[in-house]
Amino acid sequence: MNANPGYRFPHLRLGLIGYPIAHSQSPALFQAYCPYDLIETPTFEAGFQQFLASDYYAVNVTAPFKAAAYHHADFADDAASLFQAANLLIKEKEGIKAYNTDYIAVRTLLQQHLPNPCTILVLGYGGAGKAAAAAASHLGHRVWIANRTTQHIPPFPAELLSLSEAAQRYPLADCIIQALPTQAYTHPEVASIPQWKFSNQLILEANYADPLLDHLATEAKENALRYLGGRLWLSAQAQPLIDRILQENTVY
Repeated sequence: MNANPGYRFPHLRLGLIGYPIAHSQSPALFQAYCPYDLIETPTFEAGFQQFLASDYYAVNVTAPFKAAAYHHADFADDAASLFQAANLLIKEKEGIKAYNTDYIAVRTLLQQHLPNPCTILVLGYGGAGKAAAAAASHLGHRVWIANRTTQHIPPFPAELLSLSEAAQRYPLADCIIQALPTQAYTHPEVASIPQWKFSNQLILEANYADPLLDHLATEAKENALRYLGGRLWLSAQAQPLIDRILQENTVY
């Protein structure tokens, strides 16, 4: 590997394990710091073995491998242990440690934009949705979780709703967190979400490839209180790793 003299820490190496990930914007977040590779493999095991065998300091992990990442780690932080899902693996002295920085990202964004307890509707209960719902609940917000299936029992205070129930209740929520996958818009109940008439609400979204904002009617866009898109979520998610790199490698 040829070191790029433009990197601040060329001796470090990071990567992203996922499938497919050609569209990922994660490399841009770290381009000023160190090399960042896309490890695109149809199985997590292949990507994980590449991580172990090479000189990577850490790897991010995206769908559909977050659960596998957690189970391949030697130990984990509290958030990853709570959801049994991880989006960051770091080589520590004691072994591979799993982290869930989705939780940290949402918690940070909510603290910045919703300082007082309110009602939050989380759309989706996959990896990002679980982290978002937990972060909101732990901050003292009232949390509704809307998903295509309602069989889950969250390990934190929250109310589960069907998507049809969410379509009735969303006007009562102060904040909507959109954590459904992009392809979910083909589902009949999910397809109606872009027709919702948002009014004076904060919208926080995990997706950046096909954001909900692009599907909303002009009136709904204008009436939404604020929109925090997937790129902001991604940046907040990356910040803990950036902070750690700076802390461990910067000499004052």
